[in-house]
Amino acid sequence: SQYFMNWGNLRTIKLDHIDLLRLPESLFMDCTSLKDITLPESLKTVGSCCFQGCKELESIKLPDNVSTISKEAFMDCEKLKNVNIPKKLGIIEVDVFNGCSALKTVELSPGVSEILDRAFANCVNFESINIHPHLLYVSTAAFINTSEEFVIYMGDRSEVDMENIFLTKYNELPTVYTCKWIDYKLIGSREF
Repeated sequence: SQYFMNWGNLRTIKLDHIDLLRLPESLFMDCTSLKDITLPESLKTVGSCCFQGCKELESIKLPDNVSTISKEAFMDCEKLKNVNIPKKLGIIEVDVFNGCSALKTVELSPGVSEILDRAFANCVNFESINIHPHLLYVSTAAFINTSEEFVIYMGDRSEVDMENIFLTKYNELPTVYTCKWIDYKLIGSREF
């Protein structure tokens, strides 16, 4: 599963012609020159640490069929600016985008119900996230060491349980980040 691990000269990968369901853990880990990858529409799972340390990767188009992105999958992809959250993804796992310092905005798909520990930690340029009523839980450490202030855009505020959404499973209030709450209806549609 670690076949391409540490291939420093690997720049482009095209897998769109392969019927592939899963990218194994650590498959492209520390491919420090990897800049462009095309994934097959059949893909359902991105294994843990799969793209960890791919420092030149700027964007990735994840197919809509992806339902699992395992922990640390994109950790320390320092130039990652753009990533789509697939429609079938339910949980943003631990450390998935930790250290993606160029990441600025994320629009969650309606299927996302949980954002776990350090999912967006150390995203120092993080500006905004768009959430949906289906989001039930956000770890208090999910956004640790992000920019000092970021904006959370939401749909109809009446559909979002703001009192409970940022409580941990142990009922602790978040103290590691501040954010502005902006009702999506008040600002109209926003392009990400």
